[in-house]
Amino acid sequence: MKILPDGSIQYEDEFELNYELLVAIGFSVDDNGYVYNDNSIVEMDGNRLKACISINKPVYAGQAEVLFEPLRNIQMMNYLFSFYIKEKMNEGYELYSYYQEEELRPAERPIEEDDMDKYTCLTIQHRPGMVTSTEYFRNKCLKFIQMIFIIEGDQVNLSNFDVLEDEEAKI
Repeated sequence: MKILPDGSIQYEDEFELNYELLVAIGFSVDDNGYVYNDNSIVEMDGNRLKACISINKPVYAGQAEVLFEPLRNIQMMNYLFSFYIKEKMNEGYELYSYYQEEELRPAERPIEEDDMDKYTCLTIQHRPGMVTSTEYFRNKCLKFIQMIFIIEGDQVNLSNFDVLEDEEAKI
């Protein structure tokens, strides 16, 4: 983790981001990689959630298990964000609505002259007239991740994770 000149936090790798995200949601991870909420293993669609939070300790998903991959699995991030919001509302957090916005920008690597990239952001209304939005991202998962950190009071810069799929293979 490094602190940028604007005071925001930037996580240096996916393992660090995964760990901090799990903590922000209120989860913990045991030595075998199972993700816990209180004393129960977290399940998604009947599959136990496992997370790899260290490059030195790989974790693999077996039968009826799914890996925590918040940067690659939009359904997982939808589920986890909904879970997180319900928990926060149970604690008294005021949320009236949230919605996604899209923006088209000229493609960074166009195939045709007028190719566009689609960016999305997440906006929440948490009090009458009080709206908070994330940055716009190409990776649709990042808007949910950033919003969780925003609600937790953390200013994070996730731009280093906003890469195209074929760019990710080079990292």
